[in-house]
Amino acid sequence: MSKKIKLDDKIVKDHISDWSYETKDDLGNKVIKQKGDRSYTPFNVPKTSRLKGMKLVEYKDKEGNKCGKYFCVQFWFNRRSKYYFLGEFLPNIYGVKQAQDDLIEINKSHTDKHQRWIKDPNITRRDKRTRTSLDQVEQSQKKTLGEVIEELCMRGFPKIDSEGTLTAKSIQDRARYILGYNWRVKHLVYHNDDDGNGRVTFKANTRTRTKAPDDWTDLFKKFPSGHRIMKSKDLNKDNHVSIYDSPLSKLVIDDLRPGHIKRYLSQYRSHSVRQDIKECFHLIWSLAVDVGYLGENPKESPSRKVTNKKPKKKQNKYFQKGFTPATLKKVCDTAKKLIDRFYFQTWLIILMAITGLRREEAVQLKKKHIAWKTEFITTMDGKRIEVFGKILLPPSVTKSEKEEFIIITHPVKVVLEQILDMGNYVTTGEGMNTKGDKPFEFYKSPKFPWLFATNKYDKEKMFDKDYRNGFHTRLKTDKNCWKAIKEELGLEYCTSKMLRKSYVQISKDQLRGRSDKVKHLSRHMTEGLLEGAYDGSELVEIQEDAHKVSEVFSFINKKAG
Repeated sequence: MSKKIKLDDKIVKDHISDWSYETKDDLGNKVIKQKGDRSYTPFNVPKTSRLKGMKLVEYKDKEGNKCGKYFCVQFWFNRRSKYYFLGEFLPNIYGVKQAQDDLIEINKSHTDKHQRWIKDPNITRRDKRTRTSLDQVEQSQKKTLGEVIEELCMRGFPKIDSEGTLTAKSIQDRARYILGYNWRVKHLVYHNDDDGNGRVTFKANTRTRTKAPDDWTDLFKKFPSGHRIMKSKDLNKDNHVSIYDSPLSKLVIDDLRPGHIKRYLSQYRSHSVRQDIKECFHLIWSLAVDVGYLGENPKESPSRKVTNKKPKKKQNKYFQKGFTPATLKKVCDTAKKLIDRFYFQTWLIILMAITGLRREEAVQLKKKHIAWKTEFITTMDGKRIEVFGKILLPPSVTKSEKEEFIIITHPVKVVLEQILDMGNYVTTGEGMNTKGDKPFEFYKSPKFPWLFATNKYDKEKMFDKDYRNGFHTRLKTDKNCWKAIKEELGLEYCTSKMLRKSYVQISKDQLRGRSDKVKHLSRHMTEGLLEGAYDGSELVEIQEDAHKVSEVFSFINKKAG
């Protein structure tokens, strides 16, 4: 057995370990043997102290070179002798004092009152290292709210509960609050693919003379969080700040609390806007969960714990406000007169007026969605009426994301024929083009897909299939035509939503208040929106109802221009 040494830094430093030991062979003769790769030297400590079993150990490598001195303690646990290593002896850094303090703390937490070892400190250390490692992994996976927003954009704004992405309209609405109030949104263009999935592409901003970003990474590089925030009476009169541009974007998403969201919402007065922003936070949180940024057991979205109390009902200026049949006729007649200025915007407004189509649905219609089929049907009272097929609305177009249709009655047929004849339209000289121009000759091509074309197109690119079939060549808005109609007729309110309200009211009047029938024509998602319930309707009955409603639109009977 090695001779005990004192607990003293100088002694430990100068100590030379004994690398041989004495033993006996089978015959009882003394034999000197060499130790292996380590040599233990006990310290001279009281047997009853918490330093009992403390030793100095020195190592050798495979070549026999000494590798340093270490403090350790030998103890008994579960009837087995074990060693626990405290640390390497480093003069003026880790010496006798530090080793004693560490051993005393370990002894206190791993022995009973009789100083019997009841826990193995090696296991404690291993578990601590494992936990530390897990903590480090989790810490490395933590993302800020801003980083998750960037991920949301790069992944194309995926839906929460199903495959695919949000629609273009939904993405645009969400982007307004998540990314908006910033010049970066001036570079974004929204459109749907054939499956109804929203897509975002990038364009140049002529106002700021900024070229189109290459991708989302480039966009965020050009417009980082907190930079180029809009401050304008027209664009952002209340100086709102988007989620991405707010200080919240720097917050680790794990630490997002309902209180943070509530304070952020306080800058908005509108109940509906606050509700929309709540959904934005939920969308961001849901993506973080799906990607795995919130660990294995993520908590509930904090936005779901934020209350958004409705204010006392205040009648919206558009609520139940529609046009009378007489005013609706004036609107359509005025739109026709403006055709040389607004072209397809004119026909968009008229078609919405006589079908109840939503603008977002109508502008995405393609020529192939018109299924012509002339037939005579006999009504319940024996009357023969003529219908001309259907306008097919694929799931990618409809609000319900389900296939729907609109009966082509005579007024609808007249309007569709004039729309489809726009390739032959000759200007009168009242618009931007000179008299005799044919601005939409390309429209006659069977390769041009859209029902409503835009006059803002690049002629040279029309031979490019991707450009021709893309969203660049379809109509996107009718606001300029509405502005002119409003001024012409002196109307206080004048919007596309009012057309749909008018159609619903006219349908109710024509069908004797049968909301259950009206819903098949207006294509409302739930019967509750139109009072009552209905167990289904045969196609013939829907055709008959559509014909009755179309009688109000008999003023649609001649070609414009």
